[in-house]
Amino acid sequence: MVPSSLGQGISNLHAGQRSHFDKLPIELVKTIFETYASYCDACPLTLGAVCKEWRRVAWSTPGVWTFLRMEIGLYEPRSWPLLYELLAEWLRRCQKLPLNIRFYAYSEDPRNPTKEDSEVHNGARLVELLNQYSGQWRSVDILLPERLMALLGSSASCVNSKLYSLSLAMPIKDSDQTPCVKPALGGFTPRIVSIIGFHLNPDSLTWTNVTDLLIAFPNVEDVHHIFQSAERLQKCVFLSVCFNSYNSLRKLCKNPVNHLQLKILEIGFASQEVETFFMDVFTFPNLTSFIPTGALEELRTLGAEHLIKFLERHSKTLREMMLCLDDYTFEDAIAILHLLGSFEKLEELRIAGGSNKSIVMSSLCELLEGHLPSDDRADPILSEPLFPSLRVFSRTGYDSFPWRMLVSLLFPLSLLENRRRPLRMIRVDCICHWGEALKYIPQDVLSILSEFCDEIEFKIIKTMYNQGAHVEKRIDWWQASVNNLLV
Repeated sequence: MVPSSLGQGISNLHAGQRSHFDKLPIELVKTIFETYASYCDACPLTLGAVCKEWRRVAWSTPGVWTFLRMEIGLYEPRSWPLLYELLAEWLRRCQKLPLNIRFYAYSEDPRNPTKEDSEVHNGARLVELLNQYSGQWRSVDILLPERLMALLGSSASCVNSKLYSLSLAMPIKDSDQTPCVKPALGGFTPRIVSIIGFHLNPDSLTWTNVTDLLIAFPNVEDVHHIFQSAERLQKCVFLSVCFNSYNSLRKLCKNPVNHLQLKILEIGFASQEVETFFMDVFTFPNLTSFIPTGALEELRTLGAEHLIKFLERHSKTLREMMLCLDDYTFEDAIAILHLLGSFEKLEELRIAGGSNKSIVMSSLCELLEGHLPSDDRADPILSEPLFPSLRVFSRTGYDSFPWRMLVSLLFPLSLLENRRRPLRMIRVDCICHWGEALKYIPQDVLSILSEFCDEIEFKIIKTMYNQGAHVEKRIDWWQASVNNLLV
């Protein structure tokens, strides 16, 4: 077994053990070294410090050098020419094998322009060396200041790109303006892409093969371009989507997007205008998971009209949905839940929300039982049960939880048969202030739920949060309630 910690491996390997190791066939030793080098905290250079024979084997095995991990402060006093030489030698040793790179270069203070020139000078040669081997990039995770990110790009030799995963990030500045950077990435055809901290000009990258995408703070105009170019895209996360101008939105409204491959979409909007535009213009006929998230800075009340129309277009395929109650009025939240409940394939429903929204959950209880008669009414209020295919239910919020709702989820789907919703997991996380008294799950509810423990996993948590100290304590509410009955 190759240890995952280099220090642990070297310190525990005494001379006697090395003698046994050195008797192994050389090809097996090389394989062990290559496997070891793939660990996230391993450094091949230390292999050479063990003994001359290990150094000879490691230095002559290209597969050992295919994982490059470097974090560096561009402001640090050091022998930069020596560092350039070491990096160049490292890259040469991998020969023509695919490269996996994690390279983070930090500025001392991105807001201090007086030091920027020297830092860019220090880092430019490092970026140039990486670019020379861009034709061998397989997995790349790079963080650079803005001026160095602009230097990143494929070399002339990058004809048949091996790049599979591309993750680029810039330090997020205290500014309302996200910089637009155009590194020369046109020679790459990655499948996985992550862009954080800057606007990537969509023309900078070939989107043909992208299947998995994450972008923070994109313009909706760029999102529109990407969906038209990335025909194979199956999963994407867009955080806080903004827009350039009203004129561009009006023009794009005339060009709706119908993307056939996308299955998973997580998206947050920076403004009402963007949310409305997206819900009206984009359609994904095979969408299975939709997770709309609020803006990063503060939540707003959104209009449900456009979301409802969007959901109606995807009612036949949607299997997973998250709904934040803080985003909607009571009437809108109930309307959305009622619509989602009619989706025959919906298997997972996640509900989040802040205080004063328990009335929505109480109303949802009535809807879950609405297909059955009750003590208060002889006739059902619904012709069909809601959420007939639900397998996972999750609820997170600050308000108290109406325990009757969990019982309602377990009601039969009709009076004529005992078939219930195919639930496999129920998660509840109620967030409260630090020191707040723990109110146990009512005994009658706990007794009913316990009958289903063999079929359903119950994760019921109470999270106590001290905002001033940024401390939280999570309590297993289910187990605490069970223990309370045994006292």
